[in-house]
Amino acid sequence: TELHFDKPTYVTDGPFIVRLDDGGLLMLWSSFGVDGYALGVASSPTGSILGPWHQERESMIKSDAGHAMLFRSFEGELLLGRAGLCRAGQW
Repeated sequence: TELHFDKPTYVTDGPFIVRLDDGGLLMLWSSFGVDGYALGVASSPTGSILGPWHQERESMIKSDAGHAMLFRSFEGELLLGRAGLCRAGQW
């Protein structure tokens, strides 16, 4: 299938959804933004996967974000794990 677009088009990928303590849902996702590969955040306060979803206006991370996930430490603290982008010579 061949796609045709009149303007630059970006794909959202790497979504990760977690249920918060208040029952709402938080979704992290990645895509290209103005400053590079960005990490976006959306929330569904109703806790329904069908939404409504509210997109944050600003990216959580604006460049070199990679895909991310949230997890809880053994102490119950919510933490962010992410895969950063590697550049040659920066291992």
